[in-house]
Amino acid sequence: MSTFAQRLKQARAIRNVGKARLGLAAGLSRNAVYALERDEGGGNPTLGTIESLAKALDVDVAWLATGDGPAPKAPGKRRAA
Repeated sequence: MSTFAQRLKQARAIRNVGKARLGLAAGLSRNAVYALERDEGGGNPTLGTIESLAKALDVDVAWLATGDGPAPKAPGKRRAA
């Protein structure tokens, strides 16, 4: 089972969003996002923080919080014409 930090990193990578941009969109600092991804004192984020991150990343809140629910999918690649 994945950790919150792993799911946050995964969602950020799939959405191609940097830490600073995610922090700004979620009302957090870049350092807060960094700490959450490293489980440094951020391994237990509040529900409000999880909801803000999920909204900013356009992912399911339950998936981000617990790993249950639909995981984000990478956007489909377009074929060159």
